[in-house]
Amino acid sequence: MGKRAFLDEMRARDDYENGTEPLSVLAARHGVSRSTFLTRAKEGSWTRKHAVIRRPARRKAEMEVLRLEEAKRILSVSLTGRLLLAIDRKMQEIEKRMNGHAEGAAPPSAAEIARDARTMNTLVQTFAKVKDFEAQARRDGKRSAQDSAEGKTKNAEQLRREIADRLERFNAGGKA
Repeated sequence: MGKRAFLDEMRARDDYENGTEPLSVLAARHGVSRSTFLTRAKEGSWTRKHAVIRRPARRKAEMEVLRLEEAKRILSVSLTGRLLLAIDRKMQEIEKRMNGHAEGAAPPSAAEIARDARTMNTLVQTFAKVKDFEAQARRDGKRSAQDSAEGKTKNAEQLRREIADRLERFNAGGKA
């Protein structure tokens, strides 16, 4: 017969009978597998006094939404991420007005076009200054913990490219 895993029976029994944690948590705490812990509980006729608190299982679609929300939260934490989101929102507003004009709505006035252009220019210049500032801080060895997340940087870079593409299409559409 194989060697039995060491388990402090008295502590394990107390945790099992008086606790509300799932078996996997209790087993990990006591350094044995879930099946070993369950076998010992059955052999010793341990009984639970409290119901186990279980978190409901999440569906795949829910997990995708959570991942997307987490990515948005991480992106919005940094100043560059927030600026990119502001640029993206403004670009969506402009595109919406352009699409409305193409579908027969009244064309935007010259004042609205100029205001949008100034706003986009200001946002893009601010973004460039912040990126320069962050690059200088990294060169100086003062890189913040927020900037160290590789995934956030990739998301911000992807969003920046998308905005640049949209600006390019916007400029090409405005000149025609």
